[in-house]
Parts: sequence; structure tokens; C-alpha cells
Amino acid sequence: MSTLEVPGARLYYETRGRGPLMLMIPGANGDADAFGMVAEHLAAHYTVVVYDRRG
Repeated sequence: MSTLEVPGARLYYETRGRGPLMLMIPGANGDADAFGMVAEHLAAHYTVVVYDRRG
């Protein structure tokens, strides 16, 4: 589990794969789990970063 400390919060994120960076941004109340399956496929060509929204 990876976390990033920011003022007033600790943000959870995951990285996988290698290559150009692809940041996957969840909408509404989404979190990193929403991109689980697609991130696995994209990791063959990209460095995929998924994260949980703040709050």
C-alpha cells in the first residue's frame, strides 16, 4: 500500500507497469478499485497510476 502525505490528508495510490505515465482519475465518489481490471491491461504499455479521491 502506498500513501502520499499532503496537508490535512493521506492519499492512497497504486502504480503498475512501465512506460509513459497514464494517470487514471476516478469521477464522482470513485476510488482506485474502479480501474483495477483495465489498469492491469494498460500496465503492459504504460506506467499506470490510480488513486483514491480525497475525502
